[in-house]
Amino acid sequence: MKRLHPEAGHLSVAGGSAPCYCSRTSCWEQVSSRSALQKATSQLLSKPSGGPLDIQMAADRAIASDEPAGDLFTAYGRRIVDGLADLLTVYRSAAVVLGGTGSSYYRAYGHALESRLRELNTYAAVPPVGGSQAGDLAEPQARHYLASAG
Repeated sequence: MKRLHPEAGHLSVAGGSAPCYCSRTSCWEQVSSRSALQKATSQLLSKPSGGPLDIQMAADRAIASDEPAGDLFTAYGRRIVDGLADLLTVYRSAAVVLGGTGSSYYRAYGHALESRLRELNTYAAVPPVGGSQAGDLAEPQARHYLASAG
C-alpha cells in the first residue's frame, strides 16, 4: 500500500463526486481547487481557451454582475468554506490567508465565502480572511497579513 502524507485537502466534503488520487470521491481539494475552478469556468464560456485565461474572463464577468458567472463563483466560495469551517473549528485560527492560484480570484468569490462563514454557528467569531494576489508565492505575504491582523 502506498502511504500518502496527511493533508487537509483530503477532508471529505458534501457535494458532487470529484474522484481524487487518494481514492476518495469527495475530497475538499478536488472540489475547491484552482483546477476545479478551471473546469467550471471552461464549461461556462462559449469559447473556452482551456487555460487560466478562462478563469480570469469568468471572474471579470462575475465582478461585473453577470449572473451565471456570479453563481459559479458563489458556489466556489461556498465549497472552500466546506473544508475551511472544519479547520477553523479544530484550530480556532486568528486569521486565514488563502494562497495558490485560486486566491487570485478572491474578489469574485470572497463575498460568498465570508457570507457562508458568518452563517455557520460553529464558532462565534469569523476570523479575517484574505486572498493572496501572489498566488503560489503567497507565503511572505501571508506572514505580513497575519502580523497585521494580530
